[in-house]
Amino acid sequence: MAHWLRTLLPEPVAESLRAWRADRRDARDWRAYRAAPVTPPPHAVKARAVIEHGRRFGLDMLIETGTYEGEMARKASAHFRRVVTIELDPGLARAAERRLARLGNVEVLCGDSARVLPQVLAALREPALFWLDGHFSGVGTARGDTDTPLAAELEAIARHPVAGHVVLIDDARLLGTGEYPSLEAIHRIAGAWRPDGAIEVADDSLRLTPAAPAHAAAGAMQAVGAGA
Repeated sequence: MAHWLRTLLPEPVAESLRAWRADRRDARDWRAYRAAPVTPPPHAVKARAVIEHGRRFGLDMLIETGTYEGEMARKASAHFRRVVTIELDPGLARAAERRLARLGNVEVLCGDSARVLPQVLAALREPALFWLDGHFSGVGTARGDTDTPLAAELEAIARHPVAGHVVLIDDARLLGTGEYPSLEAIHRIAGAWRPDGAIEVADDSLRLTPAAPAHAAAGAMQAVGAGA
């Protein structure tokens, strides 16, 4: 949409048109990717992975690091009861907060996810899906103490006492480069945290999943209780 047209339209209308255009682009990108996969994949592929893992494991809450323009939070908001997204850059955080306010179930937090995520986890009482994408990407993004807070994020999640979390890490191709933890280091963290879980890489994202979906595990516990 042309900038001059956006300035003439009421913000809710302009945002609805922007979302409509993004969804049409996503549909095209998804078809193109299925026909000829590329790395990195388009955002449509990443959003589908988040939504499908939330559905598969019966998760109602998404916690994202690296809000950027808020596209993942917007797309996921219709599929999760609550979305919390953390953005380091104050300008990006303010813009995303304005853009996402109309959705009603998205909370934008500004700060370094290495510090903010433990605060979010301290109040968390249910299993959640984590989309970890809070790294420095050059001009237009912010840098914290390191290029990526991924190791600190994973360690914070691993310390959380609630079972059933699912973790998806974007840009798996970067693992082991620069300040990114290696795949072996992530295996060590995940193995100590969840020795019976699964680790896989697909569509340039690394997925850490429990042995059984959270809702299946809850159903099994209910069945045991009923039979006792």
